[in-house]
Amino acid sequence: MSRATTNEILADCAATYGQDRGHRVGGLSFVGQPGHYYFVPRALSNPELARLTCRSGHAEVTLTRVNDAHIIHIGNRGVATGTFSIPERRDGIELFQWIPHTHPLEQENEYQMIAHGPTQQDRAALRLLFQQWRQTESTVVVCRGGRVAKVAPFQLEPGDIPLRSLGRPIWTPDGH
Repeated sequence: MSRATTNEILADCAATYGQDRGHRVGGLSFVGQPGHYYFVPRALSNPELARLTCRSGHAEVTLTRVNDAHIIHIGNRGVATGTFSIPERRDGIELFQWIPHTHPLEQENEYQMIAHGPTQQDRAALRLLFQQWRQTESTVVVCRGGRVAKVAPFQLEPGDIPLRSLGRPIWTPDGH
């Protein structure tokens, strides 16, 4: 099978999550709904992710890439966690990257703190990504009021990379 196109990935998203949950958007000034996937024309910058987080009710926003498709997932409002699916390596899916995600400080309250960098869950997700896609780095964009408060890149620690994988290629955001 050939490399899946953005249209095929969007159709797969709609089939998996529901016809009303996958959307192609032409611009970047949309308001995201919790649990929805938005196929955007390009990767968003950190300030653009912060503004989208604010417009979307301060839900955690995640940017991923599947082949040539840049996909935004909007988490649930009021809960300091976001989720996204890690596709299996299969025919048509040749590339998956977890680029950045946001930690909106507006979600902080008496019951939950918001991390100003990667959490244990973020590191666990990166370990899973490494097993499936060889990714070793990602970024947290801490934001408040639609502005970037802090950018916190993080990577796997040497002990997180199994020795048996050292001979296989590893993906990093700069392509090395």
